[in-house]
Amino acid sequence: MWFYGESTRRLDASTIKRYETVAQVFVKHQGNVKGVVVFTHKEYYNFLKKEVAADTLALIKKHYIVGIHFGWYHKDPELCDFVDFLLASEGTVEFTHECPVPRLKMSSRNFVSERFDNSTNTTRFWDIACISRDAKFKNLDKFLVSIRKLFDEYGPCKVALVSTGQTSKVRDASFFYADLISDYYEMFSEEERDSFVLIRPDTALGSGGINETFIAFLLANSKVLTLFSTLEGDTRVPSEGLLSGCKVVVSKHLKGGGTDLLTDYNSVQFDRFDEAHEALHAAVASHESYTLKEEDRLQVYEKESIKRVVAFLKSLYPQDVDTSQLTFINTNSLSRRLPGHFHDVPWINGRENTADITTFKQLETFMSYCQV
Repeated sequence: MWFYGESTRRLDASTIKRYETVAQVFVKHQGNVKGVVVFTHKEYYNFLKKEVAADTLALIKKHYIVGIHFGWYHKDPELCDFVDFLLASEGTVEFTHECPVPRLKMSSRNFVSERFDNSTNTTRFWDIACISRDAKFKNLDKFLVSIRKLFDEYGPCKVALVSTGQTSKVRDASFFYADLISDYYEMFSEEERDSFVLIRPDTALGSGGINETFIAFLLANSKVLTLFSTLEGDTRVPSEGLLSGCKVVVSKHLKGGGTDLLTDYNSVQFDRFDEAHEALHAAVASHESYTLKEEDRLQVYEKESIKRVVAFLKSLYPQDVDTSQLTFINTNSLSRRLPGHFHDVPWINGRENTADITTFKQLETFMSYCQV
C-alpha cells in the first residue's frame, strides 16, 4: 500500500522519525489539503472492499485521494466510489469500455532503481540470468528443459538461476515446483553445474529472499534476462533487465503487461516452449551488437518516471489548491513500494510476507500512522 499524503501525530516521535524517510509519504497533509493514498489491488479486493465497513472507508477518503495500483492482470475490474484513480500499465488492466476514473498507464515496473542503470557495462560474465520464485506458474521446469536443449545443441554457456523458496519448510506441491533441486541435479552433470548455477535464497530473509543490490549486480554482468511465465502481475523483471543492458527473452503470449515495453530490438520472444532454447541462443549471440536505446531507458528509469507521476497527482487536486506549494518527498524505491514489497513500514506483518494490509490490526496501525 502506497500513500502520498500524511497527517499522523499519534505514533510516538521515535516511530515517526524512523518512517519519516522510508514510508510512502510524498506530500505531507496541510490543513484541508488531502493526501494521496494508493492501495495495492490485493488490499482493495481481498480486504478493503470485502471486509472493511463503509464508514471506515469514508473516513479514509475524507482525508485522502484514493488510488489503486494494479500488480496483476485484470480485465474490466470492478471499482466502487472509494477509488479516485488507477496506476495501471497498458497490458496489466484492460477495459472493454473507458476506464471510469483517471488512469496513469504506469506501474511499479516503470520505476526501476538507479542501481540497475548499468547498460553501458561491456564485461558480462553470465550469458543467461533467470530470477524467479518457484511457483509452478513460473514454468521453471520448462526453463530447465530449455537449458538442457541449449547445452545439447550449442554446448554449455554461463547460466544463473536465482529461485527464491522456503527451503526450510515442506512445500505445497500443487502450487510450488517442489522438484526443482532434484531435477536440476538429475538433468545436469557436475561439470555442467559449473556453468549452470542454481542459487536458492530463503524467504526467511524476506518475501523476495534477496536484495536489489545483488540482483542489480547479477544483471549488470548478464547478457540475457529471461522469464518463462505466461501470466504475470506487473512484472519488474523485463524493466530491470532493460535498464541493466540485458536483452530480454519471454513468451510472446505473456499477459499482464510484461511485453508492453519489449520490441524486436530489445527482446527475443518465443511462440512455443519447445523453441525457447533457440530464442535464448539468438539473444546471447546478438548481445554483442546490442545497445539500450535512450527511449527505452526513459520508460523504466525511476528518476524520469517520477516526473510523470508528480504531474499526474497534481492534476487530481481541485483548482483552488496551489499544487506548486506541494512538496513531494520519498520518491525512491517505487518499484517495491507500489506493489507492497517494501518492508520497512510500521504495519508489516512478518518479513516473509508482503506489506499488504490484510488484517484489521494492520489497518488500525495504518490509520493511526495517517491520523485518520
